Amino acid sequence: MENQNLNILDEVNKGATMGMDAISFVNDKVTDDIFKQVLNTEYKKYEKISQRVNDIYSHYSDKEPHETNTMNKIMTWYRNSNENYER
Repeated sequence: MENQNLNILDEVNKGATMGMDAISFVNDKVTDDIFKQVLNTEYKKYEKISQRVNDIYSHYSDKEPHETNTMNKIMTWYRNSNENYER
């Protein structure tokens, strides 16, 4: 059961990390102030989720929760970059 809890926490943390990465990627490109505020609010929510996972994770393991790997980050960046050029 402990291992299953760690797996679930890892997946939640990966999702939150991916959300933060995606927002960070587009945040500099956003010019609308209201939309930028929305993105910042959502980023803080993902950050809070990740922090909660870290707090809970320590009850099950001495290690840190898994985040998205570099290849996933590169693929997200690549897909977003290609979409911009295709439009």
